[in-house]
Amino acid sequence: MPSFIEKVLSSDPLPFGKLYRYTMLGVGLGLLGLNITWLAELRPGYPYEGYGGTIVILMLLLNHLAFAFHWPRRVTMLLRVAAFLWMGVAMFYVFYLSHVWFPLPAK
Repeated sequence: MPSFIEKVLSSDPLPFGKLYRYTMLGVGLGLLGLNITWLAELRPGYPYEGYGGTIVILMLLLNHLAFAFHWPRRVTMLLRVAAFLWMGVAMFYVFYLSHVWFPLPAK
């Protein structure tokens, strides 16, 4: 009987249709492009945190690639490990690090 971790890392992708898979991939890539464009247009000295959107969009894209598409077994396992690791990094950044690096300016 395979362990829980092995089952999660190597199970079949979720049963989504092609339209959903590729539409959501396009939406994610479009959001990433818009976010990068927005970051490029920020003025120097922008006092607020601006990278959380990029980190969260990358997390969603990695999870979508890892769990919605068919890949060879090793690629699936690697993508899922990367998705789980990036999810941890993203949660750490959003809930802690962004507030330490970019504190709200005093009024």
